[in-house]
Amino acid sequence: MQSAPMKAFIPSCLVASFPLLALSGALIAQTFYDDPKWQAQAEARKRIEKIKNEIKTLNGHPWAGAYYEGTGFGRNVSFYIAPKAGFVFECGGDMGFVDRNYGAVSFENGLVRINPVFPNTWEGLGGIAVEFLPVAWGERHYLVPPDEIVGFCNDINYGREPRSSPNGFSLLRRGDEEIAVTGHPDLPEKYRAYILEKPVMATVISVGESGTETDKYTTYNLTTATISAGSNQGLLPGMRMYLVNPPRNEKGGWVQTGSIDIVEVGESSAKVLVRCSGKYERAPQTGWQLATCPDYVSALKKYGAYILENPVSATVISVGKSKTETSKGKYVTTTYILTTATINAGSKQGLLPDMQMYLVKAPGSRVQTGFIKIVEVAETSATVLVRRVANSNNEHETSTTVLVRGVKVPVRRIASSKNEQQAPQVGWQLTTEPRYARAAKKNAFW
Repeated sequence: MQSAPMKAFIPSCLVASFPLLALSGALIAQTFYDDPKWQAQAEARKRIEKIKNEIKTLNGHPWAGAYYEGTGFGRNVSFYIAPKAGFVFECGGDMGFVDRNYGAVSFENGLVRINPVFPNTWEGLGGIAVEFLPVAWGERHYLVPPDEIVGFCNDINYGREPRSSPNGFSLLRRGDEEIAVTGHPDLPEKYRAYILEKPVMATVISVGESGTETDKYTTYNLTTATISAGSNQGLLPGMRMYLVNPPRNEKGGWVQTGSIDIVEVGESSAKVLVRCSGKYERAPQTGWQLATCPDYVSALKKYGAYILENPVSATVISVGKSKTETSKGKYVTTTYILTTATINAGSKQGLLPDMQMYLVKAPGSRVQTGFIKIVEVAETSATVLVRRVANSNNEHETSTTVLVRGVKVPVRRIASSKNEQQAPQVGWQLTTEPRYARAAKKNAFW
């Protein structure tokens, strides 16, 4: 019970609104419970049991089963289906019940079609597609709406599929996430090229027109851009790209952007549409690096692309700009100088972003430099970033004791050291193997 002072503190207008709030909540609850889909819970349970019993009699059926898609929050779908008992669709969200439907099932021209009893609107969190393509991947079974097959392929390129947990964006038969698969899923011929053998990276080379688009829920900012990869690299309209190696924003955080979909494809370039919402998602900029998989380097390593058949040697043909970076520790403060350089080897020689290179030959004697990493790759050239120590005031603290008039006294000693490494120069020879000659002979390279 509210005390008199507390009750007096509450604004009178708010006290007056309590009955209205209670009435509104009651009306919302009454509307919710009057929903025929909510009232159909008992009937849905009966139908699910019939479907499960029918499934037990079917051995190796190509699409009957209990399926799930969802992320554990937002939209989570349970879908039960069998040829005679029909289907039951139930969807839950963060707040509980969202939607439910059931009805008969037919199969024609390779597609499963459902006939819902209740009105079915597939938008937002509610509703479900009415047609599905049964997709087998080894012993796994998916149900994919025909207009989402390209999206399913994008999930494979991304690395979301084949998933190892129940959560995912396509209906997968329950338990099949535990089945290991190899190769590609059994898709119609026209979609097989949408599954890439390895990820594709490209750079934004120009930014085009911008506009807005508003749907029922959100206003989007749309921007087109041209990227430096096309059909020669395996790209197709409808594929999705992701921002990798994002630049920093003005607050020091990573830049975020919206969905990036390929809309037109040429031989060596493509046009993408970037769809942003909210104040934190940025329009594309020249120089951004995009890829068909957000964790581009890890994906390429998974495909074994980072294992070179032979070591690669290259020469520095130009040196770019430099900038400084300082790292402060408890005892060590180090200043690094970051310098870009261009080398005369690229993807044709097997080089990939994030590969490390080493200095094997430079003018002069005993030349030292820093860490060399490839950051961008073209067909016959690549950009490397040389991270070297400009100056290092390393203070190493040690403790010891000395005898003073027969008494042990602790003494601290601080030793300082400096280290300098040289910037890259035109003519330097770099390699992916520090003992290049030995590795080349080992691989019968010469």
